[in-house]
Amino acid sequence: MGKTQITIDEGLKQILQDIETGRNQNFRIKLPVEKLSQMLWTFYSVEVEKRNRDFLNDDNLAEQIIKTARYLSQDSYSFGLLLTGPCGTGKTTLMLAIRELIKHLFKNGTLERMGVEINPEMPLLSAKAITTQVINNQTIYRRQDILFIDDLGHEPTEFMSYGMIYTPIIDLLEARYQMQKYTVITTNLKSKDLRQKYGERIADRFNEMMEIVEFDGETFRVI
Repeated sequence: MGKTQITIDEGLKQILQDIETGRNQNFRIKLPVEKLSQMLWTFYSVEVEKRNRDFLNDDNLAEQIIKTARYLSQDSYSFGLLLTGPCGTGKTTLMLAIRELIKHLFKNGTLERMGVEINPEMPLLSAKAITTQVINNQTIYRRQDILFIDDLGHEPTEFMSYGMIYTPIIDLLEARYQMQKYTVITTNLKSKDLRQKYGERIADRFNEMMEIVEFDGETFRVI
């Protein structure tokens, strides 16, 4: 007897994909890497100057920006970005630059021409701030098309309120993984530290969700 084969109903599959509105369509900025790197570099320098600091032309930083631009512009199965490294190496500043770049492209209609639909409100909060607001705003943060989380690892993993134990960041990351919502995160924690703090399940999710950009330069916060 021959093998039994089942074929996929492509018409039904397309209908199901069309109504699956909860999934992010792998947000990408369809610009050449060189152009996108230049734009990120410019937005980064502006963020530095906002703090009344001098922008330093650093080779390590340039390499990290190029890597980030390459990821943002190319197709990938992942749907997030993890900026990791020691304090003061520019992770948060690059996150701010990415956010301002997206806002700029959205304002000028560039993203619409690329077929990318996003909510122009892109929250940027510390992990600690999200933890304190989780009871009232967890649904909002879970469903944002793009969410920026700063300083992951500085918040308590769990807390108790009215007899209930909450694990807000773990629950938030789990929900965004399930809905494939685009998430940008900064952290000082290394991979093994993330695994220890958030557990095997979230660490495994990160492997699928996140493109990792490691910052290994010297701190810019020179006294």
